[in-house]
Amino acid sequence: PIDFFALIGDFASLFASQEGNEVTKRFLRLFKFLRLLKVIRLLRLMKILDKILEASLSPAIRMTTQVMQMVFATVLTIHIVCCLWIFEGRHGPTDTGKLWLEEFQQAQILCEDCSGYTEWYIYMVSFHWTAAQVTLGSTDVMPVNTFERLITIACLIMGLLFGASIVAFLSAQIVEVFVTRMDKMQTLDDVRRFLRQTKVHPALAIRVTKTVRERLLEEHTLGEDDVDGLSLLSKKLRSELAFQIRRPHVLRHALFRLWAQIDEVSLEELCREAVEFQFLFPRDVLFRPAQAAEQIYYVVAGQLQYSQEPETSRILAQREEDVMQGSWIAEAALWSKWQHVGKLEAVNECQIMVITLDGILKVLEVDSELRRAVSHATRNYGQNFFTRLIGLKPPTPWPSDVSVSFADSPDLMAPDVSRGLLKRFQRRLAADKYDELAEEVNTGHCVLRENADGVLERVVFLVAFRIEDKDKGTTLTQLGFLGEDGRLRRSSRLELPGTKRSRDEPTDEARARVLSNLSILAKYIQVESFEEVVWLENSAKYDVSTQYRRAEHHATLLTDMRSLDKAMQVAAHVAKPRKCFTKKNSANASFISKTALFHSTSKSFKKLDVLDLQQDIPMAYVIPKHEGREVVFYGWLSDKTRNRILDDNEGVLENYLESLVYQEQNPKPCFRI
Repeated sequence: PIDFFALIGDFASLFASQEGNEVTKRFLRLFKFLRLLKVIRLLRLMKILDKILEASLSPAIRMTTQVMQMVFATVLTIHIVCCLWIFEGRHGPTDTGKLWLEEFQQAQILCEDCSGYTEWYIYMVSFHWTAAQVTLGSTDVMPVNTFERLITIACLIMGLLFGASIVAFLSAQIVEVFVTRMDKMQTLDDVRRFLRQTKVHPALAIRVTKTVRERLLEEHTLGEDDVDGLSLLSKKLRSELAFQIRRPHVLRHALFRLWAQIDEVSLEELCREAVEFQFLFPRDVLFRPAQAAEQIYYVVAGQLQYSQEPETSRILAQREEDVMQGSWIAEAALWSKWQHVGKLEAVNECQIMVITLDGILKVLEVDSELRRAVSHATRNYGQNFFTRLIGLKPPTPWPSDVSVSFADSPDLMAPDVSRGLLKRFQRRLAADKYDELAEEVNTGHCVLRENADGVLERVVFLVAFRIEDKDKGTTLTQLGFLGEDGRLRRSSRLELPGTKRSRDEPTDEARARVLSNLSILAKYIQVESFEEVVWLENSAKYDVSTQYRRAEHHATLLTDMRSLDKAMQVAAHVAKPRKCFTKKNSANASFISKTALFHSTSKSFKKLDVLDLQQDIPMAYVIPKHEGREVVFYGWLSDKTRNRILDDNEGVLENYLESLVYQEQNPKPCFRI
């Protein structure tokens, strides 16, 4: 409505400026006052600004900003009344035949007519008069008719109320700041008196006093116990409030998202019975080694540092790592008898969500059909977690409070969870893709999950070995394979030696399967470390966001490269490119032309060709699989060579692989050795 009437004022001003009847013009000028309604929009802006300030600034800055807002509102009000007062002095009604502007001009000695005054001077005289009425001050402008006196009386009354409001506001703000400071000083005095009475050593007393003073001056996050007004709420309303606050953080865990899908009431009871918040200041310790743990933690805000010592955990040297916002801590405490194996200390002010084991058990004690389903899903998850926990052994890192390898994996859920998600998202998948994805889920080759944003994700598990020759800076990479149908195919991504792991297959078994596929090469490597690499990309086959979780084992050679090549030659697992397969007689010799050089997508100036690849990979390992006639080709690649191959789109790698293989009227593939 405000915008509508303001628009009417704009149209009235437009028509009044055009030629026409003088009476009509005067009537339309009256609508110009509607344009003042635009000022009311500033009130909306001030309300929005107040909400932003309340949420982001300290009390002192908020008070200063509120005072500035009040000053701005006062000046704006004076400006509006000032303009109205000038209009009254020129065109206003009068019962005495006089107007204040005419009388003011006649009363001046230096100038007898209006032509001696500028518009700016008249505005300042009117502004001075308005400010005097609001602040109950004096002025040399006097009303000369009844209407002007009514305006003056209204301004005086408004000034009286406004002045009292200003004084009351400033007094309240000053008293609030003074009382808050006095409370803090009283708290600090109590600490000092306590330290004197207990005869604490002066060095420790100074540290305690300094810490208390710093924390009293800091603006910290309020907890529910710090807000006295929440005690006035009913039990039901406070439960709804707690659920609204805790729910987004609880749903960051896959198990509790499953709770919400099965029974929302269970999740609400969990938030009420088992979840609470804890606030830490810098250098506060959340837990120490050897303490029994019966609760898990989630970092809502802030940063912590986790440290381990060889005396309290299975590590060889002291280790530290940062724990960032969004991390789950000590989850093993829910599914095992766990003791902390490190110290967790706050780096800055932190908000920690705590979920207790007793609270979870209390929620699961309720006997109902839905609650039994929640209990079954929780028991299955806990059993799988415990199996993973006790099955960890080198080269997999020992579990800690902040990291348990494979413990956040979606395959901890029961297979029914993936099938249920597939049915829920069936409408979003094409029929043929749905059938293929269902087959993959049923055979355990992938797992489905719903992420924190409610998006369906396909999860694929991989096990791979990163075997490096540190002397030459190369990594053993899969170049391609020869299928049972006799077709030669390149490895599109130049993957590491590895395999897919099915849902129910232990990682150790998949690791042993990869080593078995590497044949005698496995005897010459040593696994030194392990890490889990996770990345997300869209699957072109299913058009579904896919998360790949690769258990990557870092390994080094136990012997030098020459000895390894010799051993592979003895085992007939080596292939060398044919000498005659060069640039001159290659069918693809055109890729070294000048035109190709200028259109190269490679980062290097010289385009990759077969001869370059033969020089970079002078020998390839040819390892047949145990089952069938499939053969895999491996080569030692540097990062530069790998990037050049990935940038190539001329089929150079395929040509290189062809130089390794020939048939010679033999159904069994032969290799140049």
